[in-house]
Amino acid sequence: MYQRFNAQFAMMNKLAQVNKLTNIKIDGIKLANAGVDGHYQTADVAVSFTMDDEFISEKYPSFNQKFRGESAMEFWTFIKRNDAKQNKNLYNDNNCPNCGATFDVSMGEISRCSACGTLTNNASYDWVLSEITQQDDYNGGTNFTKQTELQELTKHDNLFSVQRIEDVASNVFMQIMEVLSGAPEKKLTRFADAETTQNILAQKKELGNFIFDRLYLNDVDLVDFNTNNERLNLIFSLKATYQRVQAGEKLKLIDNDMVTRHYAIVLSKNLKTLQTAEKETVFSYECANCGAPFTDTTNDVCPYCSAAIIDFNRNWVLTFFKMS
Repeated sequence: MYQRFNAQFAMMNKLAQVNKLTNIKIDGIKLANAGVDGHYQTADVAVSFTMDDEFISEKYPSFNQKFRGESAMEFWTFIKRNDAKQNKNLYNDNNCPNCGATFDVSMGEISRCSACGTLTNNASYDWVLSEITQQDDYNGGTNFTKQTELQELTKHDNLFSVQRIEDVASNVFMQIMEVLSGAPEKKLTRFADAETTQNILAQKKELGNFIFDRLYLNDVDLVDFNTNNERLNLIFSLKATYQRVQAGEKLKLIDNDMVTRHYAIVLSKNLKTLQTAEKETVFSYECANCGAPFTDTTNDVCPYCSAAIIDFNRNWVLTFFKMS
């Protein structure tokens, strides 16, 4: 979630834009759905609220928008491991849930304890937020129809779940959108194979220079899988709504209104590696071999242990991307 929002903030910064939310009033909170997904428990919480919502750019005021007294409902999805450690509280405690050290520095998107190296904001300790879905896009939880077959293939990987892999797909999508709208192209080398990288860059060239004025990822669903080429290939359907502006000396709207498009992506991993548990790392931001953070590097190998970043034995790799 942090990484997806961070990608949106990076795109907003190109327009010197902020999204100011004020007069927030929560009208109701209720449990909408709960279930078990692999080694995880899931809970969808319906949050209804009203607020004032403003998009403000002092540099480009023509793109400013203001909404007063907006009423809405969102569904916040939380996950927690079935074997989560008891008596841990990530919300009212300023200590590492593993070693007890006090958090005295900002840990950013990686959120690893500086004392013991534990990834702290994960479902092994408490309920963690993994997705926010607007009411119009909420379908009551996953509709994936091949859960049993997929669980058999991933039963030895105690970190696998449909919700978790859909989160990875969401993260991949937002990083692709960053690249399409001007982020460094080498960013793709953290998660995409060479052929898919070239395909995305070809689409970027065809689309031309633009910046997202608005970008919302409405929905991400795991819809199918196959085991071609001795890999587990997970197929996702995504829907996003956006508005673009043309980059240059003077900005102008490309889309006169919000546009909704559908996308498909495939994430792949070698089948044989699914026989052992996945190592707990932050996807595309840490080395899957040694756990070292990539920070801002765009190297093809880890700067600490020299392990290849794109490795079907260790990582989920983007092997297909298509816009409708």
